[in-house]
Amino acid sequence: LLEEPLNVEILSRSAEAAGGLESSLGFAIIPLGEVFSRPIINMTSGYRRSKDSMAVVKLNDKAIAQISYSLVLDDFGVYNSSPTVEANKYDEVNSIDKSPTDIRQTSEYRTALELELWKAKEEERFKNTLRHREQKMLMVFAQEWKKREEERESLCKTKMHEYQVLEDKLRSVLEDLMDRERQLNGKETNLIAMQRELERKIELRELDLMDSVQRKIRESEQALSAEQQRNSQLNNEPRDCNVVVWGFVFFKL
Repeated sequence: LLEEPLNVEILSRSAEAAGGLESSLGFAIIPLGEVFSRPIINMTSGYRRSKDSMAVVKLNDKAIAQISYSLVLDDFGVYNSSPTVEANKYDEVNSIDKSPTDIRQTSEYRTALELELWKAKEEERFKNTLRHREQKMLMVFAQEWKKREEERESLCKTKMHEYQVLEDKLRSVLEDLMDRERQLNGKETNLIAMQRELERKIELRELDLMDSVQRKIRESEQALSAEQQRNSQLNNEPRDCNVVVWGFVFFKL
């Protein structure tokens, strides 16, 4: 009775369904061993213990109702199934009620009963202690697991923060490198444009110089030709003068 409680199933019968279909409403657990802790009531044919209490009806671990119950334990003494006793059972009951040597009235019986009750209480206390220790250990394990889970979560958050900071730094460095690359590309483009412009200016300058040299050469050639003509004319002028002079002299005479 202490180890095996009474499992009560509450059923509902539908009057509309054919044959009265039954459906389960829930279950209730009634611990039968609780009756041993109740006080003893003396009766004419034995002893009685009774207990009135309430039990919770649950369905899927959810309380839905309560039921009241009464436990009654009657003790009629030692059972004897011998033919002689069965034949004279009515006389024995009367004689037991009247006999001062009833076994239930003896100190040995009371001692044995108290010992059984003590053993039952100690066993129940041991089970409760064991259950309490088990719950305590489970609570310790749960707290330790929760603590480690919090530490793991905190470490994970720290690592995620570090990774985020590192990612931001890498992104910033990458952006700087991209900006520098764009600047270098721009400078390179400008340098190429300047180089092309310089080459164009040099080419134009060379053309201008060549034109100027050629012009100077032509001017020099023209000047040289003019000078040669002038020299030639100068060389021819004395002969003309001599002719003129001689002609003048001759005409005067």
